[in-house]
Amino acid sequence: MNKNIVLGLDFGTTTTLIAKPGDSWPEVLQLGESETWMPSAISTRDGISWLVGENAENAALEEQFLSPKSLITFDEESISNQLGITITREKAITLILSEVKNRIEKKYPGLLGSGQIRISCPAIWTGPQRFLLARLATGCGLVADVDEILDEPISAGIAWWWDKNIKNKKKAEGKTLVFDLGGGTLDVAVLDVYNHEDRQPQFTVLSARGTAIAGDKVDKAFADYVEDRLVNEEGYVLPIGQDLLYLRAVLRRSSKEAKEKLSRFPTIKFEVDKKYADLPSFTISRVDFESKIFNPVLQNALSCVQAALKEAAHKRPGADLEKIKRMDVSEISSQINHVILAGGMSQIPCIEVALNQLMPNAGIDYVTTKSEANEGIVLGIANSNDFENLNIHRPGFNFILKWKERNGKSGEKIMYGAFTPLYTETDILLGKTELGFSSEIWIPDFDPANNIVELCITSVGGRRVSLKSSENKSGTSMQLQAFKNSKIDFKIYINGRIIIEDAAGQETYRVKEWPYIRWGNFSKVEPEFIIEKKSWIPRNEEGYEGWRE
Repeated sequence: MNKNIVLGLDFGTTTTLIAKPGDSWPEVLQLGESETWMPSAISTRDGISWLVGENAENAALEEQFLSPKSLITFDEESISNQLGITITREKAITLILSEVKNRIEKKYPGLLGSGQIRISCPAIWTGPQRFLLARLATGCGLVADVDEILDEPISAGIAWWWDKNIKNKKKAEGKTLVFDLGGGTLDVAVLDVYNHEDRQPQFTVLSARGTAIAGDKVDKAFADYVEDRLVNEEGYVLPIGQDLLYLRAVLRRSSKEAKEKLSRFPTIKFEVDKKYADLPSFTISRVDFESKIFNPVLQNALSCVQAALKEAAHKRPGADLEKIKRMDVSEISSQINHVILAGGMSQIPCIEVALNQLMPNAGIDYVTTKSEANEGIVLGIANSNDFENLNIHRPGFNFILKWKERNGKSGEKIMYGAFTPLYTETDILLGKTELGFSSEIWIPDFDPANNIVELCITSVGGRRVSLKSSENKSGTSMQLQAFKNSKIDFKIYINGRIIIEDAAGQETYRVKEWPYIRWGNFSKVEPEFIIEKKSWIPRNEEGYEGWRE
């Protein structure tokens, strides 16, 4: 158990939540003024005085900034409101996280103490994006370790397991797909969940994918639909200039509220609060919403799910890649035992229907309850257990090549950056069998007196990870040969195959186990990444593709 973690923080695109670890179950604490969550919102009229949270959400629409967290997702440096006031990414996120810290200190004095918080992020975030969030949180006094960050769908999977097995004393294990649809991103993970005798789970992450098309995009599509109906059915004449921008902001806010109502009612009256604009009202059905507005997002989400399922199939021992390429996704999806819905957007009824059709043998469930779907992530990251048996789906660390230059100085280049996707969704769905990442590095200024270069591994936070092989069990890195004007080739594949080619030739290795870098009280001082030297069998007469033992 990691006693250093005193709080879990789910910094979401639209809402932010916190939870405190407990002896048996984390407790979601009230962060908002009237709700457990605080709006992840900021606003200003003059660029000097800033509002955060509920005050920002209730401010004039032209003063508000949409989804500051998405600036990290899309690698954008700044954002502007309708008044033309611009704020940088770092300042926007710092304003929200500073407000979180101030509210925690006011509502729960002494809670932060000298401990750390654990945070989560979308599965699609890279190492630099994770590092930025951890750095900004720590700068606000919410001390966070980037090497403790959990992917959001994995956090939801942990919360689901704990709720079923520990809280409700039910056995929940098997192939599990987590579908986490929030305000900014869709995250999908396929987990293989086992129960140990000591009631500690083992999570093997077979895949974790995502897309940046989620709730914000739905609100925009809904507002466009409403605008079209106003003009073509109600005869409404649109204003121009800044008045049109304001109207569209009003429609977007009203569309978000209407979307939430349609999750509960089959038909609603769409109307705008008169304090914002005097517009005609009309009826919208759930059928219209799902078919005319939400369907493109749903199809994109189902494509992401299918890619995650096919990706997971590649992780099976002795997987026949050519067979998987020809395999219909229904054959793979039939092996899923559980589908877990997380995130506020997952409550849209047609999502459950579509996922049930795709995975007919799976039980559909929420992380805890449907009404608390948005709390699943924070409950997972606030769980005080270390989950040492959590195996990730891709390297969460940097492969770095280092060498000595002729002037005696050290040179280095990253061969693979932590959490970089090994392949694209298109690669999977088109049936590409060589799903992997490759890079080559030419050593520009190499000391010819020393023909050895070093391949080493560091975590996102810069900690050294021990690299050991079946040949060199005590080593902390791998030595490779190089000569003047030579290069090093590096390839890493979904099934754990690693090919390294230096000046001496090509060698093939297999990843024994993807390590998850953890630094809790009982973690190793230096985690180990172990690879085994193997011979690869491309194909044999039985159609088997795998390792020669």
